[in-house]
Amino acid sequence: WKAWGQQPTAFVALWRRVHAALRRDAPQTALVWGPSSGNGYPYRTITPTTVSAADFALLDTTKDGVVDAKDDPYSPYYPGDEFVDWIGMS
Repeated sequence: WKAWGQQPTAFVALWRRVHAALRRDAPQTALVWGPSSGNGYPYRTITPTTVSAADFALLDTTKDGVVDAKDDPYSPYYPGDEFVDWIGMS
């Protein structure tokens, strides 16, 4: 995993910026949200001191105060139905 990873707020914000640009400049383009396998998630130790509070809150999908294999590796990064045309898994 990359050091700049585990930042779902930044990922979703960028996705939505790209979506807006494509809808404006290439409206017939379809956006496919296709995350990689979540095997091995969370890929590194995540604590409230290693990511922002907002990202930690999103990454801790079980709301147990720990980001671990029990958490959903996908939902924190999902931009929203209105910003995704297709979903694919690899």
